Order: sequence, then structure tokens, then C-alpha cells
Amino acid sequence: MIKLKDLLKEYVDTDVVRLQQYLNSTPEQKADEIAGMIGYKQIIDDYFIKNRGLYPKEINPNAGSIPQLYANTLALGKWDVLKQTDPVLYGAIVDWLMDKIYGEEQSFMSFMQGFGIQPAQIPSWFYLHEPTLVRNQWLVHGTSRMDGRMMARRGFIKGINDPTKLGLTTWLQGKKIGDGYNFAYTPKDFALYGVDGQALKYGDGTFLIFRASGIRCWHHADEEFQVIFHGKTARDIVFVDEVMDTYSIYSKKGNPLVQTGTDGKNSPVDLVNWVIDNYDQYRKSIGWEKKPV
Repeated sequence: MIKLKDLLKEYVDTDVVRLQQYLNSTPEQKADEIAGMIGYKQIIDDYFIKNRGLYPKEINPNAGSIPQLYANTLALGKWDVLKQTDPVLYGAIVDWLMDKIYGEEQSFMSFMQGFGIQPAQIPSWFYLHEPTLVRNQWLVHGTSRMDGRMMARRGFIKGINDPTKLGLTTWLQGKKIGDGYNFAYTPKDFALYGVDGQALKYGDGTFLIFRASGIRCWHHADEEFQVIFHGKTARDIVFVDEVMDTYSIYSKKGNPLVQTGTDGKNSPVDLVNWVIDNYDQYRKSIGWEKKPV
């Protein structure tokens, strides 16, 4: 298992490392988070009354009757107290919650909504799977022309600052404020998921090509691999404009350096590859570079 201090030696941002650790939460950590969101009484009621949960008597045959156990458990009052007082029952409830989390998707979402927790509030690890660290790689982010020009000069100044709420970010209206996490594609994933012919999946046709470290995950709601990076780490940002299905990268003097429709470049993917191959040569001409923090 990779340790935090080892990752930090690779100059990866601590927010990125912590996100990876969060997405790799253990079953106990996930259960603790869900219990904290639902509330102790509510989860005990659901386990014993609605679910008719049975204490694993094969582990402890002297547990007592279910009504008595329910009353005694409820009297403990806190999830942490239950964990310390009766680790067997705590483990049984953790297993019950894991069955819900890893069972049918809509079943778990309905379970959470029964406690007033909407899909966008469900923890990120429910939606984001197979987290893998990506170190200082070229990434692609679809956006709008106005936001893209601003970010090319000033960096990614908007993002989701809560790593636990990255599952359905488009539902979080008004929450992309200040420094935080954003989504992008690796170049290969951009070709697979981010572009269909001339159309981009996200944004108005404008996109940014840049370098950053992040966590590549399978987003099972979107059914694609995405990279989550912290906006403050993005650098070497290249702005790609689109007008009437022609994608262009301009120099800081306004001259086109490369465009689709010329030299065999037919799609946005070709411009991504051009940047990867030629950025060092054209670095000064492109001119839009956010300095490392």
C-alpha cells in the first residue's frame, strides 16, 4: 500500500492524495460516514425494525432477544459508543450497509432519500471507482469560451471544494466557488468519451489542454473514466477555441498556430496530440501559462 509520505515525495498535491485515500475508504469508514449522515437512532431503527436485522448469534449466542438488544443498542446513543461497546453488532450493521451500497444502485439511492439525503449528497466513493493516481500528465477540460479564456490566464479558480460531493457535481448549482476540484480527461479518455466527431461532450466547443496531477476514476453514473484534479495545480494551460466546427490554437499575438481542417488535423483529438508533441517548442508563442503555486 502506497503511503502518504511516499506520494508527497513525488510532488503530488496533498489534496489530490487525500482524495485518493478518501475514495479508497474502508467498509468501516464508509459505514461511519453513512451513519453520521443518517443519524444514530434512524440507522438503528432501520436495521432492527424496517430491516428486521438479526444479531449474528452464531458469533455470540448470548446476545439476548431482539427487542431487548434493540432497546439496549438504542440506549447507547452514539455510533462510536456502539463500535466500542459491541463490535460484533457494529460489524453486522456495517455488513448490512455494505450490502446496500454494493447492491442495486437505485436501492441504495432510495435508501438514502428515505432519510432526506439527495443523490448529489451521497458520498463521492459511491459514484467514483477504481481510483488511480495520475502524476503531472496532460489533461483535457471542456468549458465555455468566456470561462476558458479566463482560466487560461488565471487558472482554474472555480471548483468543488468538498471532496465528499464529487459524484453528481452538475446537480450542485452555485457550489463551484473558490479553489476546488474539477474534472478532466486524459488524452486517451478524451478520444474515447469526450468527443464524438466534432462535438464535445462538455462545454460549448471550447476546451483547455493543461498539465496537472489527479485521480483517474471510473464514474459509473457517467459511464466513463474521468480525472479529478485540484484546480490550483493546473499549469501550462492551452486555450482551444471553436468557431463553426473549426478548432484553433492561437499565439498570444492572435495568429493561428494550428487548426482542424488543415494538415490532416480533423478533430479536437488531433489538437490535443499537437500540444503534447509541440508544447515545448511553442511555449512562448502560446503565452498563456499559469505559473506554479
